[in-house]
Amino acid sequence: MTQTPDTRLNDHPVIAREAEAARAAQGFSRAQFVARLGYENIGRGCRKYQAFLNGNFEQAFILENLHRACGVDPTTVLLWLERSRHERQIARIEAEARAFRPHGVIKTERARPSPVFVAAFTGADRLRRVSLDFSADAPSFVAQMRAAIVKRVGENGEIPAFGRPVGFAINLTPWLAQHYDLEGNFIEETAQAVPPGRASVRIGRKGAEIAALLPV
Repeated sequence: MTQTPDTRLNDHPVIAREAEAARAAQGFSRAQFVARLGYENIGRGCRKYQAFLNGNFEQAFILENLHRACGVDPTTVLLWLERSRHERQIARIEAEARAFRPHGVIKTERARPSPVFVAAFTGADRLRRVSLDFSADAPSFVAQMRAAIVKRVGENGEIPAFGRPVGFAINLTPWLAQHYDLEGNFIEETAQAVPPGRASVRIGRKGAEIAALLPV
C-alpha cells in the first residue's frame, strides 16, 4: 500500500524530502523504513531518522544505507546530499544577508592586537567596528568614519592594542567593502566585507585563557 509522504517536510533538506518520497512510493511505514536502513533498535532508529529529516543529514550510518532503503543507486544519494549541502549554504548566505547592517571598520597598522588581553577584555570588535547613522540628515559614511577615528584614538594617536589607524573600510554588504585612506580618499572595492576581528576570554579551572584572535 502506497504511503503518503509528510507534506510538512517541504522546508526540509532535499535529501529528507527524497527519502520520504521513496519511502512513501514503496509503501513502507516509518518503522519498516528504519529497519531497511539497518537499525535493529527501531525506536533508536526512528529518533535518528527523525533528526535526519529535521536537518541533521550528515549521519554516516544513514547515508551509507539510504540507497538500499530507498531502492536507488548510491550515486543518487550522493546527488541528493550535494543538493542538500548547496541548499543549506544558500540558506546560510541569505540569512547572513538579511541580518547584515552596513558598518565601518577602522584599519590599523596591526591586524593582531598587542597585548592581546586588551582586545579580549575590551572587545576587538568594539575597538575597530563603527556603527553608521542611516538617518536622512546624517553626514556621509566617509565623514562619519573620519570623525569616529578621531574619537577612538588615544592621546598617543593609536587604537588601543591595534596601533595607529591607516585607513578604514565601509562594509556595505557581506560581499562588498569600500576602502579609503585616512583622508577619505577612495582606494578600492573588494568582494568581501572586512571583519573587525574578535578575541575572547575563557575562565576555566586553570585560570583565564585568552582565545586566539580571528585574523583580519
